[in-house]
Amino acid sequence: MHCVCLGVTKRLIEFWIKGKRDIRLTDESREGINNDLKMLRPYVPSEFCRLPRPIDDIEYWKATELRSFVLYSGAIVLKGKLNPELYKHFLLLVFATRILVSPDTCYKYNSKASELLVQFVNSYGFLYGHHYISYNVHSLIHLPFFTLLHGPLDNFSSFRYENYLQYIKKSVKCIKYPLQEVYNRINEKQQLINTNLHLISLSPILYKEIDHQSLPFVAISDKLYQKCIFESTKTTLDVAKEKDHYFLCQDGSLITIQYIIKPKDKPIKLMVKKFLNVSEFCNKPFSSFVVGMFVVNTNDLCNLYSICENDLKFKCFLIKLSNSKAIALSLCHEIL
Repeated sequence: MHCVCLGVTKRLIEFWIKGKRDIRLTDESREGINNDLKMLRPYVPSEFCRLPRPIDDIEYWKATELRSFVLYSGAIVLKGKLNPELYKHFLLLVFATRILVSPDTCYKYNSKASELLVQFVNSYGFLYGHHYISYNVHSLIHLPFFTLLHGPLDNFSSFRYENYLQYIKKSVKCIKYPLQEVYNRINEKQQLINTNLHLISLSPILYKEIDHQSLPFVAISDKLYQKCIFESTKTTLDVAKEKDHYFLCQDGSLITIQYIIKPKDKPIKLMVKKFLNVSEFCNKPFSSFVVGMFVVNTNDLCNLYSICENDLKFKCFLIKLSNSKAIALSLCHEIL
């Protein structure tokens, strides 16, 4: 949160907006980036708490907005608008961060992320000035080591602690013994969680039952639903919303989910279509497939087929660029 997002990413955007002339964006490029960020809004999945804002408002951006920029939107909106050398340099940070934030890659490609971050820090001084290599920039090279110790970046990020401050603040009702009051409320909450732990179901929660419409693959006893939430990670699947029905499967296929079916006394099944034409978003510093960045042809889909919820791996942030072309970025947490 403080090193990558509020530290390095925010400083880079400030350089591009009001830095030296040779690294500053032109007015036309800056306006293009602002427009592209606004155009992303309809595609932002429900798991994101804030929608993209123009980079002109960088002083008011929250840490979550900076996280979304470095992990998802930045590589897309900056392409073709930022100086090519600066863009390649920024991709080093994007690829390394996406590797370290995902439980699927943080161990397997840890050494690769370390190489990228060392390269990023070494090039930072030449591109932006050696006197701008701050403590945050230097700290990047240590992130892979701590990821090996503690797991994906989100395991030891400050985001969860910042969010918990809201609960602590609401716990204080009296100014006389605030610490004791906070301790008692946390203790009560923990006891309640432990008491009800056996009642928590990991099955998806289903919403908005819809008509069968005489679909050939639906039995009379089956029920169709518009929306479900995977309880373990609070991931939303909504077949009626463009932003919430694209997923990456365990076998690496990208799919769009068309129907949620709940057979009687059985787990849910999903009727899906797979994207047949999938290519790399870029191949430098290495294949974007590794970090879950894809280009897909939205018109080239297979016929409907059935999968179960255990076949899903990551939800995807799919951004349509035209009638047939879209960019898909896997969200950086597993569903189950």
